[in-house]
Amino acid sequence: MATDFNLQAQGVNRYSTLTDPRYWNQIGPFGGWLAALAGVAMERGAPAGWTMKSISLNFLGRVPAGRVEIDIEPLRVQRRIAALRATMRPEGEATTAVTAEAIFAPAGATTQAAALPRPSLPAPETLPRLDRLDALAAFVGTFDHRVAFGAPFAQDRRARSGGWVRSRLPLPRSPAGLLMLADAWYPPRWATLSEPVPVSTVSMQVVFHESCPGSPGLDGFFAACYQEDAQTDGFGLERGAIWWPDGRLALTMQQLTWVGSTQHGKEKR
Repeated sequence: MATDFNLQAQGVNRYSTLTDPRYWNQIGPFGGWLAALAGVAMERGAPAGWTMKSISLNFLGRVPAGRVEIDIEPLRVQRRIAALRATMRPEGEATTAVTAEAIFAPAGATTQAAALPRPSLPAPETLPRLDRLDALAAFVGTFDHRVAFGAPFAQDRRARSGGWVRSRLPLPRSPAGLLMLADAWYPPRWATLSEPVPVSTVSMQVVFHESCPGSPGLDGFFAACYQEDAQTDGFGLERGAIWWPDGRLALTMQQLTWVGSTQHGKEKR
């Protein structure tokens, strides 16, 4: 079954849907699912034919199982860009759980004069699927990870990891679908450890460089590289990039994470 957000209109610029148990994390929905949900809702509110160029999200609180409400606010529409805001909360609650702001622009042919080159990696078919993380959360099993370097709990010196990732379920064929993949990789800090510690995304910023699917679209393996650049006062800064199966740079992202020090509540949004 495909990833279907099943957004239901609840009036002008308001939508609702149910959380999806396939994308459940330790205490709530997987952050990539929440990001994609916000993205799909804002795509409905953007000018027709325009595409998402960037999105900034803040994960402020837990979203329990049940119905989620999303309010869309058009901030400004100009000739070349449109800005929209999404606010997400559990149904019946006044407290905001997730905020997102996105920039849209007219879709058109793109020519990349320069782009971050895809790293040289072994072919995904030559690498085994990483399955040792499946028991940590339901959403992990919806993805197929093939690790080329920085395996989890390898006690490497650097908080850096990468390889290939694909969804085992069909994704929305839009930048919102890419957001699912952007947050699917495990925390690069885990490459330096011998066992998992809690790592939760607090905020995430994504820039889309080539958001138009090629062949095989969102169904193929995407190259992925992530690293943690700094950690201060229990918060970490991660950077990452993913490339389309045909080698084009799909997106770059960075996120602020909260990093725990014990096994209790192992999680990654």
